[in-house]
Amino acid sequence: MNAQDIFNQVATHLFKQGQQSKAIIADPYWTPGSGFDQMREMCAYRGEAGLACAVGCLIPDEAYRPEIEGLPVESLMDPNSTVHLPSLDLLKEHRRLLGVLQDAHDNDGAWISTGNLRAYLADIAARFDLDAAILDTLSFADR
Repeated sequence: MNAQDIFNQVATHLFKQGQQSKAIIADPYWTPGSGFDQMREMCAYRGEAGLACAVGCLIPDEAYRPEIEGLPVESLMDPNSTVHLPSLDLLKEHRRLLGVLQDAHDNDGAWISTGNLRAYLADIAARFDLDAAILDTLSFADR
């Protein structure tokens, strides 16, 4: 899968889904006495009601493990990590693209309207020298 294929698949998925993938999960960076709850709603690779984030939609069902939640995509691609997902190894050369697509998914501002999500993704396409034409064919119900 090349960068353009990844971009098109993720953009199509995000617009079709029309909302962020979130779940109540244990924050992997939580520390006692931090003043924050350990369990909180966060963006999730696989969220409630079958939702998936920008990277989660690229993870085969049989490869998904709940312990990856809350961790950056780089951890999933690190062969020395306890949460390494070999199914993502073929995408390793595109980890920067996956990271910024994940950031776009996680940014609440991107989901205000179809126009906002298009703008976020068009910016990513420009940064990675990708064709953003698919964005003109996609929309979701604006809030």
